[in-house]
Amino acid sequence: MKKNKKFIIGLLLLAFQAVSAQGYPKSCIDEILALQAKNPNFDVQKFLTDLPAEVVKTKVKLKLPFGKPKDTEVTSIGITVGCAKVFPENPAQIATTVKDISIELAKKMGQKAVGATVASALGATDGSVVAGLLANAPLTVPATAAGAPAKTPPTPISTGPVLKQCDFVFNPEKKFCYDGAAYDKCDNMEYNPTTHICTGDIASRALCNNIQYNPTIQRCENNTLHLKCGDNWYNPATHFCYDKSNVAVAKCGINPQSYNPDLMECKPKINANGIFLKTPVQHEGENYEAVLIGEQIWLSKNLNNNIESSVCYDNNVDNCATYGRLYDLETARTACPTGWYLPSDAEWAVLASYVGGMANAGGKLKATSFGGTDNYGFAALPSGFSYSNSYSGAGDLSYWWSSTEFGLDGAYGWYLERGNGILNRNSLIKSSLFGIRCLQYVNPQQRKNRFLVNVTSEPAGVTLKFNGTTPSNCSTTPCKIELLEGKYNINFTKEFYDSTNTAINLTGDRYVNIKLVPNFGILSVKDPDYLNDIGRHEQWNITINDNPTVFGDIMLFPNNKYSIKLTHRCYGDIVDSVSVKKGENMMLDLTNRVTLKQSPVSLNATYKWKTVEEPVFVNQQEIGKTPFKGHVPLCSEIAIMEPYNNIEAKLSEYNIYEYTYKKSIFLSTFGGTALNLAGAVLLGIGLSANADVKDYYNDYSKLDLSEKQSKFDDLWEKYEKKKKSRNIYYLVGSVLLVSGIGVHIWF
Repeated sequence: MKKNKKFIIGLLLLAFQAVSAQGYPKSCIDEILALQAKNPNFDVQKFLTDLPAEVVKTKVKLKLPFGKPKDTEVTSIGITVGCAKVFPENPAQIATTVKDISIELAKKMGQKAVGATVASALGATDGSVVAGLLANAPLTVPATAAGAPAKTPPTPISTGPVLKQCDFVFNPEKKFCYDGAAYDKCDNMEYNPTTHICTGDIASRALCNNIQYNPTIQRCENNTLHLKCGDNWYNPATHFCYDKSNVAVAKCGINPQSYNPDLMECKPKINANGIFLKTPVQHEGENYEAVLIGEQIWLSKNLNNNIESSVCYDNNVDNCATYGRLYDLETARTACPTGWYLPSDAEWAVLASYVGGMANAGGKLKATSFGGTDNYGFAALPSGFSYSNSYSGAGDLSYWWSSTEFGLDGAYGWYLERGNGILNRNSLIKSSLFGIRCLQYVNPQQRKNRFLVNVTSEPAGVTLKFNGTTPSNCSTTPCKIELLEGKYNINFTKEFYDSTNTAINLTGDRYVNIKLVPNFGILSVKDPDYLNDIGRHEQWNITINDNPTVFGDIMLFPNNKYSIKLTHRCYGDIVDSVSVKKGENMMLDLTNRVTLKQSPVSLNATYKWKTVEEPVFVNQQEIGKTPFKGHVPLCSEIAIMEPYNNIEAKLSEYNIYEYTYKKSIFLSTFGGTALNLAGAVLLGIGLSANADVKDYYNDYSKLDLSEKQSKFDDLWEKYEKKKKSRNIYYLVGSVLLVSGIGVHIWF
């Protein structure tokens, strides 16, 4: 127990100085030192083991949105929350901080003085126990006397994530274990070998030209940091470590890119900065250097493969030797050596991006004779181009194909021109002639191997097969489909056209357009005329071999017999048999072949149950009088008496349509009756007036002679007026009555 007390006192004395040096509050240090005094059974090893976890747990509680512990609250290991708050954020930081502080104290006070102070508190002769404890290494307590057995070391104290333990035997008195490796102690003290070096028994910060470095993986030579590659050191400014063999490989000039030394090498005689394939590419009698740029490997000169449809600029073979040959797009697709291919538009863009973007890439890719710096060995030369059998641009322009098509007749190309450093992009006509730069990748899997095929045809609606199979997403034209790189036979099939096949070698996005050859003749059939507009509201119908079709230009297979039939409800059927030749355009002659269907009719008219004559109209034209028997067009408008007084006639070719028009008696009946009623009413009024006449006469006869003369005159005047009215009523009523009888009789 006494030794444990001395151990904790010595340890905490060192911790007090170190932590105070780092700015921890003295009250927190006092709090830790007071724990042993408060508890005689205080277990220092358990305390140090539990401390990191308790600190982390406390800091987590402090981050909660509610229920945060107060600074004065005591944790489970005895320190307050306020004390735990000032510790680092995680246990690993605690261990590193304690180690660094112990080293700084050793530098300031002298390692032996610090070691003696701590050792005297522990009853030991050196500071290895404390140093080992602080470094999270196995503790070894030296023997107290010569030949005496070493005391049993305490269990290693965990102050954070346990580093990889050394799995080999070493002398703990002279060495210590750190992250799986053994290091020599520095004046019997351990230190952090990733941040310090031991020189003259003094552990000091590892600085190279005032830059902190890690001595375990770095070395400082002439104020320059060197890195370790296997068992060798190298300068990363001039070399790189090839990870597959742990060999330091020289960089090519100022080119910072690493490479596989088994396949690539520097060739300063060709280009000081270029990374080249060790073995040039041989193809059709030509040798091509190939240069690494990023993950792409490019032939370092234009292809000079003498195949059909390729030419030398201006038809001069010396230009082929200098600039390579010029190719149309279809020829360019298959011109590259085996394993190499025509780059797509996107792959040219990758090259431009890697060397600094389109605005700057041109100057870095041009040969010096072309006004560039040729940073990578691409060595572009102004090869010119050809269009419509004329040549242009040699000495000033360099054009290359990409495999990506643009529309039906074009594809994207990339070019350089003298006088600027831009790598330009443009759309080119497929039939034009341009240079080729072939491409492959360091890792072939990085190459895009699926491309878009845009298929169109004239006419549209053609059925497609790719290598004998019709894909569901591109079965008829026009359509687009993504296919793996490779060779494809595309079959185009459509009724009335010759089946056609075309083969493509798919190395980039493609447009395929096929114009099919017709295998038919044309029968031109127009709508027949309508006679006098009869039946115009209904359409003619046409069938060929009993199959309905439409009027116009009808495609027919040549040399076959076809039965043509035109039908209409109102017209007679027009039937014909025709045969056309391939490419022929025949007109079906309908002259004098349009006839109206006829319907038999019987038409009559009556008035008051007597047969009468009335005019008969067909399609507003008078054709006779009733009674009428004959034939009229099937789709006719029939009227009697008036041309617009149409009858809803249901005519038929085979059955007689009979109809009787009953003339209206409304006028005679209504008129005669009205006159009769009016006459009767007036006669009735006359009879009433006659009664008044009699009354006036009787009253006049009864007057006494003594009556005034005026009374006689008044009655007589009334008598005469009423008699006159009576006579008028009798006369008019009689006329109306007789007139009504006359109307009934006459009409």
